[in-house]
Amino acid sequence: MKKSVYIAGISCAILILFGCIFKIMHWPGASMMIISSVTLFCFWFLPSGLMNSYESMPVKKMKTLHVVSFIVFSICMMGVLFKVMHWPGASVLLL
Repeated sequence: MKKSVYIAGISCAILILFGCIFKIMHWPGASMMIISSVTLFCFWFLPSGLMNSYESMPVKKMKTLHVVSFIVFSICMMGVLFKVMHWPGASVLLL
């Protein structure tokens, strides 16, 4: 489980980095790269990372904290995606 979290984190970070570089240089494919990387981050890395941290806890408590942190991180990352892509509703998501 830990390997999949590391693989997910590294692959999402690399995709976000290349997507930002492509977006700055106005190269084709930047939009799809950023959209796919943020989507993978929100729906692959965050759930697996939070589940891994919850399972590694010796005493299983604060389950609501893990669920709320997943929701908050996902909404914030989607807000950043909306802001970078200049879509409407970005400020609402970031608030």
